[in-house]
Amino acid sequence: KYYIFGKDGVKNLSEDFDIAFLGEIHIIKILRESGDVGRPGVLQEGSELTKIFNEITKKIIINLTERNKNLPPTEILKIKTMAGCSS
Repeated sequence: KYYIFGKDGVKNLSEDFDIAFLGEIHIIKILRESGDVGRPGVLQEGSELTKIFNEITKKIIINLTERNKNLPPTEILKIKTMAGCSS
């Protein structure tokens, strides 16, 4: 495992900002190798990586459901100009 943000770095940061910690994805060999060959590790049924992604996805759904119950809908902004945008 490689801790690119330090061991428990993101978990500690989420606590500091009082936001939900959704999970962590370890940079493990299967993640790198599967990406190198164009077959995402998450698609390898039953793998550790699939389980991690599924848990994070569940937490995202729970947090979004809670957010939508407690806050007004996100305001939709209309784009009025394309100045500065590439097309």
